[in-house]
Amino acid sequence: MGNGGSERGRESVESVKIEAPSRKSMREMKTRAGLILCYIAIGLVGLVSLIMVMYFFFATHSLKSLAQPLTQDSLQIYKEARSAVVDDITRIGDRLLGNVLLPVLTLLLGYIFGSREERAEPKEGD
Repeated sequence: MGNGGSERGRESVESVKIEAPSRKSMREMKTRAGLILCYIAIGLVGLVSLIMVMYFFFATHSLKSLAQPLTQDSLQIYKEARSAVVDDITRIGDRLLGNVLLPVLTLLLGYIFGSREERAEPKEGD
């Protein structure tokens, strides 16, 4: 009875095979994940850019009240305030877009096109 039970247990373990994903399907899944992350990064770049442009227009529009009595002093104050807004936009754009999002996007695009290049190259034996 002990032998029969162990034979039955061995058969059920041997009959269940778990297939590992092939290298090709893993590579395709990684490329697809890289493509999705690339779309997300492009969306974030566009969203941040849109927010920065909107902030610039709303901030400069609200500054027009500073130059209402058109005098030399009010014009100078308006120029300084607008310069401060432009400095804020460029600093935020440089830090967020230039140092974070664009390098990530470049990395993802390099991975995607690098994996496609690898697939496109014929093997030496062919």
